[in-house]
This record gives sequence, C-alpha cells and structure tokens, in this order.
Amino acid sequence: MSVPTLKQAYAFLSPLRGRSSAFLVADRKANTAITAFALGCLAALRMRTVMLDTSCFYGTNMEVLAESLPREYLERTTTLTVAEDTGPGDALTQLMTERAKAVLIDDLNSLNALMSSGYQESSIHKMFVLIRMLSYGARMNNTLILATVYRSQRADTNSRRSLAAATDLQITTEAQPSGITFSCDAANTWPRGKFVAPSIYLAFKT
Repeated sequence: MSVPTLKQAYAFLSPLRGRSSAFLVADRKANTAITAFALGCLAALRMRTVMLDTSCFYGTNMEVLAESLPREYLERTTTLTVAEDTGPGDALTQLMTERAKAVLIDDLNSLNALMSSGYQESSIHKMFVLIRMLSYGARMNNTLILATVYRSQRADTNSRRSLAAATDLQITTEAQPSGITFSCDAANTWPRGKFVAPSIYLAFKT
C-alpha cells in the first residue's frame, strides 16, 4: 500500500482531531479501502495508533492491511483483536487505557453485535457510552477517533439510535475507480466539506 504524502495525510486528518468520526461505508470492499487509506495517513504522520479489529467474522483484517506499512510506524502501533466466543471486554479495557494519538475501529457494526448479550439484547446504549468516552478523551488530548460503519446496518445518520450518531462527525463515503470521496456537513472539516483520496493510495496487499 502506498503511503500518502505528509501534506495529504495532514490535510485529511487534521480537521478530524479532537473528535470522533464515523466513516459510512456501503460494503466490505469500500470499508477495506477506507481503512487502508486511514492507516496510510496515520503511518505518514507516524502517529502512535491503537487499532481495534472487531471483524472476527472475517479474520484479522487490520493485520493484513498493515503488513506493508513502514516498520517505524508499526513499532508504535498496537493491534487489538476480538474473539467471537469471548466478547470484546478485554480488548475494550485495553483500548481505554492505551496512550495513543489515534484510535481506529474496524468496524462498529461488528463491535455492536459482539457487545449484545447473546445477540438478543440491544447494545446501542453501551456503544453510545463507549464512543462518548472516547470522544471526551479526544477533545481533552487532541487525538483522533476513527471508525467505520456499514450504512445498511442501522447507520442512518437521521436516526438518533444509529451507530453513526454516537460519533461527533458522520462522514459519508463514495468509492469509485478513481478514488474515494469523503463528505461531511459539519463545520471546520475539509474545504467545501469534501476530501478526495486518489486510487493510488487505496491499494493494499492481500
């Protein structure tokens, strides 16, 4: 995976500092591309990162995406994984205690399912508490909280009980062969509320 330039990485991440952000994705392919680009930007800025890989249903996606990143970045990065049979408790405890400049969660849908008791009780309230605690820490320490959310699974930002609504910023994404367009209506984000990531920075090792 090609790492973005310092200028591009700064332009993408700087407006997101001090807040939690949810990237709304259409499918797993788009989710992978967006996660890869975010990782590339974090690597370009050498930001100490905690990656929470909740996609135990698909294997350790984060480790695959991070394989080709610079060694000096990976040495400053902690990857937390969640097992379907044990739940996310240990990983979340470590997540809250790690000192990092950025937290990357892939993805909130899987985490929400794992936090549900026996997959019968809704965990939306728990998710809101978790994300708001992370958001508070981001504001206090000027750090980054980045997460992906599938639009097809309770990610409608018009719903107060959506997963995306738990974060400070809801960012829509549009994946095309030429690249990915990130859009956000909130103030103080990118110029005209949009950022385009060229396709050259979306390639990754499989």
